[in-house]
Amino acid sequence: METLSAMEEMGCTEAFMYYFNPREGTRAARMDGQLEESVKVKRLERLIAEQIQRQERIKASMLPFSARAIVTGVSRDDSDRYLARGEHNDYFSFSSSASHEPGDVVFIDASELRGNTFRGVEHV
Repeated sequence: METLSAMEEMGCTEAFMYYFNPREGTRAARMDGQLEESVKVKRLERLIAEQIQRQERIKASMLPFSARAIVTGVSRDDSDRYLARGEHNDYFSFSSSASHEPGDVVFIDASELRGNTFRGVEHV
C-alpha cells in the first residue's frame, strides 16, 4: 500500500516494476517473514494494473498538445502513418503529407490516445 501511495503521489507515467527477490548471501535473504511467491506475484499484478490506469489517466489529461518527436519508422498496422518517439519517451503515431525517414525530427499535434500511443498529425 505504501508503494501504491508513493506512485500515486509522484504521478509517474512510466514505471519499471518487479517483486522483491532476495539475493543469496545477503541479510535480506535470511530475514524472517519472507512472503510466498504467490503473494509477491499478486501484489505486483495489482501494482501494474494500477500503474496502467494511472498512466492512461495522466496521458489522456495532456490532450490535446503538440510535441517534437523523432521518426522511428512506418507503422506496421497502417502504412499511411509514421511512428515516432517524443522528448519524454512517449510513443506517437501520426499522419503526414510529407515523406519521412527514421531520424527525421517532426512536430506532432496529438489529439487522441490509443493504449500507450498518442495519435495525431504532423504540424506543418
